[in-house]
Amino acid sequence: MTALLHGKGACTIPVTGATLFAGGEMGSLLNPEGGVLIITRAILYVETQSTTGGATIAIGTAVNATTSGNNLTAATALDGTDGTAFNLLANGDAADALVVWTAAQYVTCTGSADSAAFVGKLYLEYLHV
Repeated sequence: MTALLHGKGACTIPVTGATLFAGGEMGSLLNPEGGVLIITRAILYVETQSTTGGATIAIGTAVNATTSGNNLTAATALDGTDGTAFNLLANGDAADALVVWTAAQYVTCTGSADSAAFVGKLYLEYLHV
């Protein structure tokens, strides 16, 4: 028997540069649906690039808003061109697992170095489990 899914969902997390880089300081969001989600797409849109050369961002699920996660990307450059959209799930390997986002988890965005000038948005698309 075919089961009807609750459908697809999406959300946006504002991502703002920071001088600290400890965990989640650039942006975070508690799972907005209150249930288990499978993240099917993650896109980081750069509105204003970082002026600090070599700064990268780690994005992923974490137990709280101040813990770094990196299962969506471990090190995407923040000093790219303004107006760039990075596809964070562009692995292309059928064996790669998608990220499962539990109800109690956050998605966090953490810089590797001073990224104070950076402004962007993280777009997440997901399926309800």
